Amino acid sequence: MKFKKQTRKVVTAFQAAVLLVMAAHSASAVGGYNEIAVLANSDAFISVPFTKTAEGAFTVSAVTGAVVTVSNTLTTDAYAPVDGNARYYVRLTGGTASEGLWSSISANGTHSFTLANATVAAKVSVGDTFTVYPHQTLASLFPAGREGVSFITAGDEGLDPAATVVLVKDTQVGTDKAASQVCSHLGQYGWYDGAGTPVNDLALEPGTFIQIRNADEAKALDIFVSGDVPDTKLASALVTSASDNDLYLVNPFPVDVRLGQLGLENWASSEDAATFGGLVLLYDNAAAGTDKSASTICFYLTGGDNNWYDGDGTNANSLVIPAGMGVVLRDSSGVPGNGVWTVNKPY
Repeated sequence: MKFKKQTRKVVTAFQAAVLLVMAAHSASAVGGYNEIAVLANSDAFISVPFTKTAEGAFTVSAVTGAVVTVSNTLTTDAYAPVDGNARYYVRLTGGTASEGLWSSISANGTHSFTLANATVAAKVSVGDTFTVYPHQTLASLFPAGREGVSFITAGDEGLDPAATVVLVKDTQVGTDKAASQVCSHLGQYGWYDGAGTPVNDLALEPGTFIQIRNADEAKALDIFVSGDVPDTKLASALVTSASDNDLYLVNPFPVDVRLGQLGLENWASSEDAATFGGLVLLYDNAAAGTDKSASTICFYLTGGDNNWYDGDGTNANSLVIPAGMGVVLRDSSGVPGNGVWTVNKPY
C-alpha cells in the first residue's frame, strides 16, 4: 500500500476564532496551524512543528563544557526545569555550529545557559548565535477547550475506555519500541502518565514523535497544532548503535515536504538494494487501526543512482511526507556513534 496524504478538513468560523487565540505569536514571527484527523479506534503519528514565541536572541561569548556564556543579564534559573520538566531550549541560528541544532536548558546563571545535550554543547563556539524558546507541552497541544474535539478524557477516575492516549516512544536501543510514557487525561486533574505522575508540563521537544491513540470506537478526533512557523532549518543529534535501532523522527516543518527533502540519505543508504545501512518507515495516518505496520518502506540507492526507492522498486524521491508527520528511521548500520541530521527549511 502506498503512503497517503494526511487528512485535513475545512475550518469553520468557530474553529478559526479558536485558532486565532491558539496561534498567538510575536509581531516578528509568522503564525499558523495544522489540522490532523485521527480516525476512530486508530493511531496517528504526529509532532508539533511550530514553536512558541521566542524568549530572546543571544550571542555566545564563551563556552566551558556544557555551559554557554552570554553578555545578557539573566535571572538565575529562570529557564531551568521545574519538577523535572525542561521548560526551555536553545536553537542555534548562526555561526560555526550547525544551524538548527537544539538542546534543552538544564540550568542558567546570571550570564549563562547550561545545555542538557552534551553533543550539541560540544559543537558550540564563541560568536555563534541562538534563540531561546519555551517547549511545547501536552497542555499546549491539548488545551482544555479542545476536550471532546481533539481529545477524550478518561474522567476524574480514569475509567473511560474511549479516552485518548498519548504515547511517547522509548529512546532505548531496539526496534518496534514500546512507549516510555503512556499518558491520558484525568478530567479536572489534567494529564497523567501510567506511573501516576502529572504530565501537563511534559516537554514535547523539537521533533518529538508523538503517537496519538484514539480509543473511541466511533468518534474521530480533530487535533490542531499551532504556534510560530520555524524560521531556521532543524538539526538533531542522532545516536546510532551497534545493534538495529529505530529512531523516531518527523517532518519538523508545518508544510508538506518530499522524502528527498528530509536529508536522510546518509542514514538509509544501500549500494545494491539488498544490504541496507538503514530504512525509512512511513505510516499512514489516514488508514484505520492501531499498532499499524509501515505503509511504505524506503531506502536510498547509491553507487551512481542516488535516488530514493520504495519496496516495490518505485522511485520515491517525490513521496509526500505531510506536515508534522512522524517517520521511523531503522538504523542498521551497526556503527555506534553520534551524527547530526539536518533538514533544510523548505520555504
